[in-house]
Amino acid sequence: MAAPRIRWETGIMYSKPLWTLPPDIGVIENISRHHLLPHSNRSLEELTVSFLTEGAFNKIYTVDIKTSSLVKSYIFRVALTVEPGDKVRSEVATLDYIKRRTTIPVPAVIAHDSSSDNELGYEWILMENVPGVQLSDSWSRLSDTTKSAITREIASYILQMRKQCVFHEIGALYHSTKDESIIGPIVTRMFMGPRRQLLPRNRGPYSHDSEFMRALIDVQKDDIHLLQTMSSEHPEFDKDLLEDGSDIINAMNNLLTLVPLLFPPGETDESLRTVLLHPDLSLDNIMIDPNTLKVTGIIDWERTIASPRWQDWYPEFLTGPEVEEEPPRVEHGDTDPLRNELWEDWEKMRLRAVFDEVVGCPEKLPLVVLKREFVYHLEAAEFSQVMVERWIKNTRALLQAQAT
Repeated sequence: MAAPRIRWETGIMYSKPLWTLPPDIGVIENISRHHLLPHSNRSLEELTVSFLTEGAFNKIYTVDIKTSSLVKSYIFRVALTVEPGDKVRSEVATLDYIKRRTTIPVPAVIAHDSSSDNELGYEWILMENVPGVQLSDSWSRLSDTTKSAITREIASYILQMRKQCVFHEIGALYHSTKDESIIGPIVTRMFMGPRRQLLPRNRGPYSHDSEFMRALIDVQKDDIHLLQTMSSEHPEFDKDLLEDGSDIINAMNNLLTLVPLLFPPGETDESLRTVLLHPDLSLDNIMIDPNTLKVTGIIDWERTIASPRWQDWYPEFLTGPEVEEEPPRVEHGDTDPLRNELWEDWEKMRLRAVFDEVVGCPEKLPLVVLKREFVYHLEAAEFSQVMVERWIKNTRALLQAQAT
């Protein structure tokens, strides 16, 4: 039997997957050559594979081709098997859907394998390399005018998704047997982990957001119940989490009592309008042309979900607190962390207003805000049960006051 190629390390919020065997670059080169240069003469062309970077679930390689008539670069993404088959299939279907339905610049998929039963031993995707540089490399040096222009461009893409990528179920996107797009099992970190993947999880799709919330609560509780049955010698045993286990289950049970209040069962399937949301629209995942400063692509679409509209908030690079007064502008080279943080918060708030001019203000109704806070506290329960219980108590009192 082949050795497992993944193991898990306990983290503060989530368990972190680790590689036990690195991908073989020689195999990556062979796969890339097969799909990119199937009929070429090796003596007349050059194909090189280089490690680029890695994320929580992937290792990324560049594949560079030089021939007498072609110089081009591609990306080879090797994926850990954390949701076997589904993570890669969903990302491929998502990229295809967005490319067909919108003008959002996303990389085209050349080839993929959603099974690890192959010569590489991992799932993989071969795709175009989006030209340009990460926006995070240039952001601090850009003018206010340029930042506003980029924000408007990103906002226009999100507006397209709100109009063109709409569904009536919660879940991840897949290709059906007829090559149509369908909503299927969700791919999210809340369901991942060494114990959680041993559980009979309800990963959807969900026809109501209350069903989604109950599934998230159930997997938290079932994870603790499984941990309580484990020997301390078991490789997936977590002593610190076990000590908080009873408090976490109590917090989950108390959150469960709020589900029918915050996610009313009277809502119909037709009222559930979901939209594809990029899971991490940060400066790192936005590519720009370093000369024109125009957006050349948006990358890293894995774990994209068709989510309820109340989860449709500002992109990650614009999220932050409200600032009452404009602080002094930070001079170039100022390293004071407090001054920089305050100015960044002010700048994000100003850019949120620019964003709103394009897409409209996000919903801030009390019930919508409570739904977002519910998810935040559900995810936070493993490391701060006191904070979660305090929020539950305050929310219950608020809902009772509104009812009287």
